[in-house]
Amino acid sequence: MGMFMTKTDPVSEMGHSIMVFVENTFTILQWVAGALLIYLWSPLAAIIFLIWAVFSLVWFWRTICIHCPNVRTGHCPSGYNVIVRRWFGYKDPRGFKAAFYRNIAVILPWWIAPLIVGGYLLIHNGMDMRVVLLLAIVVVVGFVLVPVVSKKVGCRYCSNRNNCPWKD
Repeated sequence: MGMFMTKTDPVSEMGHSIMVFVENTFTILQWVAGALLIYLWSPLAAIIFLIWAVFSLVWFWRTICIHCPNVRTGHCPSGYNVIVRRWFGYKDPRGFKAAFYRNIAVILPWWIAPLIVGGYLLIHNGMDMRVVLLLAIVVVVGFVLVPVVSKKVGCRYCSNRNNCPWKD
């Protein structure tokens, strides 16, 4: 079943730590690449982007994660359960899908803002190699690596995967 767990067993401590590290590394890389790209347009906008990224992640924890059964079991593939339990507690897991649909849009700027700014910079400034490189990193990380890692690592070993709104 892979190095982390079987279908029914929780992940080992080591496997869970690796999974949490991998999941969060790509998210942080996505934020940093997006912020650097936006910085080429406006340093203030890059700061606002990073503040939004952190705010939206906390919003995600507060509105979505509190309903996830993984918060109670401690088997969250992203490791968010540690923070969510401590800061926000947890609510009825039957509200997970509704909370997800109601609040997931808060993280869309992680993907959209760098694309818009990168497209603007390419049109406005021409083929600046810094823009091309950062835009390529944003696209590869945000649209290839994050979804693949989520599906192959996070989703694969998530005990809530059968109730996941991404499957709908």
